Amino acid sequence: MVVSQQESPYIIAEIANTHEGNIKNAKSLVSAIAENADAIKFQMFTADELAVPSFPDYDAYQELQFTREEWTELISFTADQDVDVFADVFGNWGVSIAEQTEISGVKIHTADVSNHALLRSVAALGLPVVISAGGTTALELREATAILEDGDVPEILLMYGFQAYPTQLDDSNLSRIHKLTREWEYPIGYASHVDGGVSEAVDVPVWATAAGAEAVEVHVTEDRSREGTRLLLLA
Repeated sequence: MVVSQQESPYIIAEIANTHEGNIKNAKSLVSAIAENADAIKFQMFTADELAVPSFPDYDAYQELQFTREEWTELISFTADQDVDVFADVFGNWGVSIAEQTEISGVKIHTADVSNHALLRSVAALGLPVVISAGGTTALELREATAILEDGDVPEILLMYGFQAYPTQLDDSNLSRIHKLTREWEYPIGYASHVDGGVSEAVDVPVWATAAGAEAVEVHVTEDRSREGTRLLLLA
């Protein structure tokens, strides 16, 4: 991933949990999407990394999680499609998988931008890192990027995106992309959480690139008539 050297926006297809916890579904999505994206991103977690057993969505997290062996298989399969492979990591379990597989880079979820222990573990991987810049303060971003710069991180991408789904147009606030490009030396991206069923789902990422975004992250699915889980970890 060398976003700043691309002639066109770097496209990240966010599979997230659209696979419904089924590795065959995940591979099908990868095969359908890889040709039209620069990178495919997953959310790599265990239920215990995200919540305590009494949390309402804990059982859903368990249904969506993959085993270490399944992640190794899926990352290898995706890398073979000539596409970069990224994943959100939420703890040491995900970091250890990133360390042992062909993953291209990792993303730090908004909720973990101030998780300095996780950032130090990620910095030690020596991989490109995407940092969520939506829902974070300038101080949090400065501290996070400083930790990554102290490590062996070859590239940092700041990914802005309003942390709610579906994002209303009035909440998109694409003007913040201008502000981020003025304040930071890193490339700036935009993660769209607009409802995929409206025409603006196509328009907003285009507007974001016009506003200066060098990368665009968009959630994807093969069939919108199959709603599947409504569980979404925004990042």
